[in-house]
Amino acid sequence: MKRRFVFGLSAAAILSAGAVAEVVPATPAVTQADIIRSLADIVDAGQGDASTRLRLASMLIELGQEAEGRAMIMDAIELDPNIEDMLYPGAKIARGDCVGCELGNTGADVIVGDLPGVGYFGESNGFRAYSIATTSCNVGTQILNWFQNNNQHPVIAQNMYRYDGRRFEQIGIGHLKHGFCALQQGICQTPGNPCQPTGGGCMQTLGIFCSDPYDASLNGQQSRLGPRWQVNPFTGQFAYPFQGGSYSDATLGRRINVAVTDVTNYPYPANRFFAEGHYIALDDSQAGNGGNNASYREIRPIGAQFATQGATVRTKPAIEAWKAIDNEVLLDIVEPATDGRLYVASRAYDNGDGTWDYEYAVYNLNNDASGRNFRVPVGSANITGMGFKGVRYHSGDGISGVTYDMTPWTSQVSGSDMVWSLVDVGPNSFALRWGTLYNFRFTANAGPEETDATIGFFKNGGSITARVVAPAATCTLTADTNGDNVVNFSDLNVVLSAFGQTGPGNPADVNNDGAVNFSDLNAVLSEFGIDCN
Repeated sequence: MKRRFVFGLSAAAILSAGAVAEVVPATPAVTQADIIRSLADIVDAGQGDASTRLRLASMLIELGQEAEGRAMIMDAIELDPNIEDMLYPGAKIARGDCVGCELGNTGADVIVGDLPGVGYFGESNGFRAYSIATTSCNVGTQILNWFQNNNQHPVIAQNMYRYDGRRFEQIGIGHLKHGFCALQQGICQTPGNPCQPTGGGCMQTLGIFCSDPYDASLNGQQSRLGPRWQVNPFTGQFAYPFQGGSYSDATLGRRINVAVTDVTNYPYPANRFFAEGHYIALDDSQAGNGGNNASYREIRPIGAQFATQGATVRTKPAIEAWKAIDNEVLLDIVEPATDGRLYVASRAYDNGDGTWDYEYAVYNLNNDASGRNFRVPVGSANITGMGFKGVRYHSGDGISGVTYDMTPWTSQVSGSDMVWSLVDVGPNSFALRWGTLYNFRFTANAGPEETDATIGFFKNGGSITARVVAPAATCTLTADTNGDNVVNFSDLNVVLSAFGQTGPGNPADVNNDGAVNFSDLNAVLSEFGIDCN
């Protein structure tokens, strides 16, 4: 539906909302007039959902444009008949008449109550641009701040993931949407926890157990998107005005970027896809409620677009979908005393030939220190097929508007550990930053057991351990010809000295096939240097 909006908004009304100035993308100055014009553009283009029209209606009414505001409300109700019941939720509480109302988490507590859709903006240079609609809820005991012209408002991270039957990988990341204008709806209210609105329209705070929706058009509006590096995800602090990263592609810039091949090469339903929304807010963080701020929902590709599948899984990041799909996944959640949370998921796959593939996914929810290395004990196992995958950053999302470095982490066996490490190029190194998931993998000739892996931090040099599955410490050697639990030059000399001999009982015949040949020599070379003592 499309309603003529600009017809009733006079120049004087716009100017009364705030002076309009040229906005430099790197340092956007948000004014009421800017927001009204942005919302009007969306509505006039026939885009946006009911929530967009409600925001616009509230702002018009504030400016005295009553008729236009009421018309916009009627548009919203026509799009979503439930709006009529949601416009003034919690009236009994507002009058102080509610008896026995239950309380939520102490302090302000923002969560993602719903991920109702995925927006698609087109394709450019082998990538597609998306955004995710998000509906937040305040499930705490205090109102949540939503002041658009300072840092007392939520910022919204949006991510996309894929599961291919063995690997759970992040395939897209976008810049942060900065919140403005909190509606007072009730998708998270319950009979014991009705919405307690802080007003009847577009407010600077979100009431207790009230919800606020942003459609995909708003969450993909490039001028409202800022970089993640300015936000401390654990404390909720960030600079304002935010610095917008530079970008040259009007389609892809700052939005979620997904490579076309990350979808077309992985047909649905053999491969599954997930959207994730994540809110960070200062008062939520100060209340200690930052651990439940991400939610996920399954999505399915339809051509270049995505449709939602099933219900939104509230208060859980998308990495938990891997565990929900495959109970053999070991998932550990770790959190330093003075910083945010990391999730470490691991799985071993038996290849049926004496080897196992080990797959790890490490997700940084809200840890500011970020990861710089990942260390997994492998004992004396023979390690092959080492791999690493990180997310693709873009659009000047690093410090000073420079896109983060994306040099792959190095992979090597160090002593009895498998170690992946970033290549340090300074503050914009390819660290495991908040709201991102990195993958690590290898193949080993030993089956799994539970043990501790270690994540080293980028900013402060500390570390933390997490439980994972890794090659068992049991040391088994097939090419130890002299029984000293080491494969070295002594064993090599035994095989070379007896090379070509045949017959049973020869210690140089390490594979017991009755002949000392290249098979025995290769067995020694493949285990050469392993010490089981």
